[in-house]
Amino acid sequence: MSTLSFAFIVLLAGCGGVGVEAPTQTATIDSPRETAIPTATQSPTATISPGCLEYVDPQFTFGDWGPSTVRVGYGIPANTRAIIAVYENETLLGLDFVTDRSGRDVDGHPVDLTTQLEGNHTIRIEAYEDTNDNHVFDPAIDESCGVETEPIHENFSKWAENST
Repeated sequence: MSTLSFAFIVLLAGCGGVGVEAPTQTATIDSPRETAIPTATQSPTATISPGCLEYVDPQFTFGDWGPSTVRVGYGIPANTRAIIAVYENETLLGLDFVTDRSGRDVDGHPVDLTTQLEGNHTIRIEAYEDTNDNHVFDPAIDESCGVETEPIHENFSKWAENST
């Protein structure tokens, strides 16, 4: 018998585990990863669904506002599509659809307004769910997320000076 064979037999004999007890309990681990691994027939990307933003904030430090642009911060859950609307009183000034697959906080997102504003205006920013999932803002159908800013009093003329 060669030295290598003898060492292999001794090694196997030592695996009996003298003084070592095998575990008597087993654990089952429920992992979302087990069901999230795509098969050949499944798509590896999740479906984007209408949903709500976690918050909206006016943001002045992430890029300049302009006479036709406001900047918004918001929190969006994963795989969500939502609507950001900018109002003066009940007049819609601008809106944007936002989508995210991973869920995150966004700073300084520009929302373009349909008109240029000059002078003092009081606006508010509100988030909506695209309730009927048609990618169109339908004020009578799409539901407010209950997430909106306090009224924002702003002199848009000062932003016009910075945009030239």
